[in-house]
Amino acid sequence: MKHISLNAGEYRAVAGLGILYAFRMLGLFMVLPVLALYARELEGATPFLIGIALGAMV
Repeated sequence: MKHISLNAGEYRAVAGLGILYAFRMLGLFMVLPVLALYARELEGATPFLIGIALGAMV
């Protein structure tokens, strides 16, 4: 298999996109537990329905 090296601009672009995606996931996974707690208070909410709703977000 041939080794492919990145130049400085490509490395910076890949690192920037990786950091951006990591922050997006961090924010999402910080909000999900709070939404689950809020959803328990809703009328007619069951653990199954809450799980389906949160799973659809991801």
